[in-house]
Amino acid sequence: MKTLLNNALLHFVVIGVLLFFAYTYFLPVSQETIVVNQQTLDALIKADQELAQMELTEERKQSLIENFIDEEVLLREAYSRELYKNDYRVRKRLLALMRSSITDIIPEPSLAQLRAYYDENKDKFIVDESLSFETVRFSFNSENIPKDPQSFTQKLEASDDPIQYSEQTLYGNVSRRFGFEEVVMQYGRDMAEATNSASINTWTGPVNSRNEVVYFRIIEQHEAYLPEFEKIESYLRDDYYFNTSRALQQEKIEALKARYEVTIEGD
Repeated sequence: MKTLLNNALLHFVVIGVLLFFAYTYFLPVSQETIVVNQQTLDALIKADQELAQMELTEERKQSLIENFIDEEVLLREAYSRELYKNDYRVRKRLLALMRSSITDIIPEPSLAQLRAYYDENKDKFIVDESLSFETVRFSFNSENIPKDPQSFTQKLEASDDPIQYSEQTLYGNVSRRFGFEEVVMQYGRDMAEATNSASINTWTGPVNSRNEVVYFRIIEQHEAYLPEFEKIESYLRDDYYFNTSRALQQEKIEALKARYEVTIEGD
């Protein structure tokens, strides 16, 4: 009798397991709803009509709808599989869209607000000290590069038109009000450091400058200065919009961060 009961219990357990797996396997997968509303349809048709410059056939309209549904399915599957985590470009695009979605429209600042912004941030708008200088330049592979730099600088000093000796004149031979970083960008760091330590009105060189050999003379030194409000009003307005928007955006990001517990692992 005991053996019979044990066999019956075993059969019951086996049948239960089989029923569970059968139910799980044949159970319909829960479906998400994709709604293609009239607004979406109108936008799809309008965009395609403008591109084609003609009325769309019913077949073409149906094709647009099917393509939109296909893309929506793929998009949702991509999210569910978290593909965005492994693609830098997708991640950057999503971040840009999210930042845009939490960015407020900033009201036009009044003249008084702009002046107050200018007064509160004067250090930010100071133009750094700069230099104006003229150059005589040769390409690296030129046969005209002076063999005796000292003699050549003396020749430049004695000339009423030293620029005539320059082989390279494409971008002009006078650079006006160049700050240190601007010199680095156009001529390279060696040139920036050389101009920064050179004496005024004295020809100096040669200096290797990217693809050129350069002789230069500082013709004017400009002290740092604060531009007048009226001269930079347009720039002030753009800067005001940018920084006000960024501050408001950061407030919203901080509010969103409160929903998360952040763990930073490692050193």
